[in-house]
Amino acid sequence: MYRRNYGWATVPPTTAAREAFTALRSIGVSACLVGGLACKLYGNIREANDVDILCLTNDWDQEALKRALVRRNSNFFLVPSRDPTATYQVLWYRGAMNSKIKVDILLPGIMNIPAISPSLIVHKEGLPVAPLSLVFLLKLQAWSQHGASSETRFRLKQPTDEADIQQLLPILERDRIKPDKDVSLPSSFRKAAVERVQEYVRRRPNSAETWRRIGYKVAQPPTYHSLYYLYD
Repeated sequence: MYRRNYGWATVPPTTAAREAFTALRSIGVSACLVGGLACKLYGNIREANDVDILCLTNDWDQEALKRALVRRNSNFFLVPSRDPTATYQVLWYRGAMNSKIKVDILLPGIMNIPAISPSLIVHKEGLPVAPLSLVFLLKLQAWSQHGASSETRFRLKQPTDEADIQQLLPILERDRIKPDKDVSLPSSFRKAAVERVQEYVRRRPNSAETWRRIGYKVAQPPTYHSLYYLYD
């Protein structure tokens, strides 16, 4: 059974995802998974506790898409944000026996998410998923942004981001995927990732060699010998 930290059971995320994609197709919107569920479908062991869907459209805004899903499928419903100043609503999917799971609707340009061609979408277990390079670099971006946040609720997400990254690194290496060389992604997005990689290696120096093997140039982490002379 899927559970979140709040103690109540959640819907298996793939169930909510399939229902969401059915509704999105009915209104002519191409979309794909990113976030934790995409990581899971690429091979991570962590179970996703929400569903992140990137909608590849310029014709809809986020709130209109959420309302469209609610109209198309009564298992979707909206609740106000916990932030009293927010003007958006939060989309949830309701399953059996009062189970539920949050569904985030994302658009290119929001949170620096780049647009991709629908032709680049891959399918895993019958679900459309963003290319692994994009899923990985968005996870790296989230790791950096969550760690820099002034809000505790976001900083607490960074260990989960890091665990996802640590599991995805050997998958990228195995599949010979080098995100920095993926020209389907904007150069500015890839350049920003290079800086985040350096930040990550400073925090996790034991990951440096794996980053090198997937194409990143990272500084050699200091050895105990060099640290001895540095602080002597």
